[in-house]
Amino acid sequence: DIKVLDDKNPPTGRYTAAALVGGHPFVMYVNQKLNHLRTIRCNDPLCVSWTGAYVDTISGPHSCPQYPFCPYGVFPFVTTSPFTGYPILSYFNETSKTSGSGKVAQCANVDCTQSVIQDTVTGPDGWGRDSCVAFGRQG
Repeated sequence: DIKVLDDKNPPTGRYTAAALVGGHPFVMYVNQKLNHLRTIRCNDPLCVSWTGAYVDTISGPHSCPQYPFCPYGVFPFVTTSPFTGYPILSYFNETSKTSGSGKVAQCANVDCTQSVIQDTVTGPDGWGRDSCVAFGRQG
């Protein structure tokens, strides 16, 4: 079955990433109208109910007048920490037409209602795009 989880403020879901967290579907996506990076974690394997969270945002819907939408939270990647079992999100933030940054959000719980966000790399436009997170043998 296909389930619509959030369509209240289109365009929603242009940039998405998904993983299983605790055996339940977990999706991160961008709500371009409200400039939010959002997550949804299904509370059960069939996603009858779900918990949503706003992970990162920029101020106001017109914060990027040079674009039809803000390139914030785009090119996402999600994985699960082998230590906590909580999601770890990686995404790109274009701060201007000439600079950008890669970001990582470490969720503090399975629903990602709390997180710690870090800039991992900042530089010319395009830095931090198409990122991913991996863990070595030592973590």
